[in-house]
Amino acid sequence: MKHTSRIIALLLLTVMCVGLLISCAPASDPAKAKEALEENGYTALKYEAANIKGLLERMGVESDDHLETAVYGMKDGSAVYILYFDSTKAAREYWTENKDSLTDGLEKDEVAAQSGKMVYVGNKDAVKAAR
Repeated sequence: MKHTSRIIALLLLTVMCVGLLISCAPASDPAKAKEALEENGYTALKYEAANIKGLLERMGVESDDHLETAVYGMKDGSAVYILYFDSTKAAREYWTENKDSLTDGLEKDEVAAQSGKMVYVGNKDAVKAAR
């Protein structure tokens, strides 16, 4: 009985941790993320990847990286940049290849991470606003 209780407690803890990680990321829909940023007073822009190819190449995103959409939000020096890929695999590959450059030089109140089909970099408050 004690063994079963421990297993159930561990499973519940795992589910809660996964929920916590998911709740920290911006919205998984670019339109919803843009709308949430605007509702929180941010100036938000949504770009289709084909329209900003030159800018993305300077960030290390090549056309074959399967990027679909990018959302940028800024308010009073607080900013977030969210890249939406066509699959989790593509986002993970981009994150793996660029993690060092994306996380290098982050301030204490900034975060960079990959969550599902998206990779985001920015101020923690801006990331929360994009939910």
